[in-house]
Formats: sequence, structure tokens, C-alpha cells
Amino acid sequence: MPKTNKLQSMCFLSVRNYCIQSTENYNASNDTLYQIPSSSNFLMGLVVAKLNELGQLDEMLLGQPPIKVQHILEMITGKTLHELITKYIFSKINRVNKTISTHPIKLCKQSGWISMNDLHVIIMDICKSYNRNSGKILRSSVNFIQNRVGPFVYDNNKFVHDTWNYGTTMNYTVYPLLGNFDLSLCEYDKKI
Repeated sequence: MPKTNKLQSMCFLSVRNYCIQSTENYNASNDTLYQIPSSSNFLMGLVVAKLNELGQLDEMLLGQPPIKVQHILEMITGKTLHELITKYIFSKINRVNKTISTHPIKLCKQSGWISMNDLHVIIMDICKSYNRNSGKILRSSVNFIQNRVGPFVYDNNKFVHDTWNYGTTMNYTVYPLLGNFDLSLCEYDKKI
């Protein structure tokens, strides 16, 4: 965990059986954007799963470093990672990709911008794909889970992701068959 002075802002969301059970915010709203390490890897993993589902990738690019995966995706499609994330994720769930419009940064360095509302809608969609085959991003995210796309820890019933850098964290634990998940985004005072 990074050395920090104190919590600056935080968003927490707990969902059970596809329904929000609790939400807690401190100095933030669910629309607050957090610059989170590896959030772009998570989104890029969904793009890889979608392209594989559409038959546009011969392999899942497992074990490749994120920068290489991004390069291969951009060469194959002729689109930037920003364009792919907008096309295959945000447009499918009727959300605006704030990473592009608000913060025109390159995603390849394992850092991107995401809000709790966006993360909630994306994770909910993955659960619906996995359990009911009714997601909008993927027809069945069994492809996503079984092929271990993205920087996650898996077992048969859940996927987990914990990441932190100097001043920010993103944590989630998802039980897709149950529609249960807990999400947290935090920003800390960056002074040591």
C-alpha cells in the first residue's frame, strides 16, 4: 500500500443480486473521475474479449504485456485504444467515455480515468453476460472470465482486482453468477 497522509475522497458501492445494497461517498460523488492504475487494462481486456467473440482475433493475447496488446489491437483494427473502448464498451452501455472527452491521455501506461458509475455499469453488464447472457458488451463473458483477460485473480466463482499507485486505489470483488460485487475507488493525499 502506498505511504500517504490521509484519505482525500472515496466511493464505495455494494451490489447483491443485481441490486445496489449500499453506497458510501466521502468528498466525492459517483461521477467523480479517478485516475486509476490498470483501469485501462481492465477496459482493454473487455475489448480483447469482444474482438475474440466477433472472430476478429485469432488468439486471446494471453500473457502479453499491456503495451504490446494495445499495439496489436491498434494494428489489427486501425483504431486507437480510446476509439476501441468507446465503440465496444461505452457506446454499448449508453455512457460517455470520459477518458477521452475530459482527459485526453494515452491509456497504454496502465492508467486511465474512471468513475464509480461507469465501473458499476460495466461490472453489472459483465455479471449479466456471465449469468444470463444478457449483457450488452459481451454476449457471454464466460469468454472474458475463462480466458483470464485483464489483470485479475480468478477462481471458478469470482474475479478480483486490487490496484494502487501513489495516491489512488481501485478494488473490486465480483461474483458474477450471483450478481454480487463490491467496488471501491479512493484517492489519498499524495504527500508522504
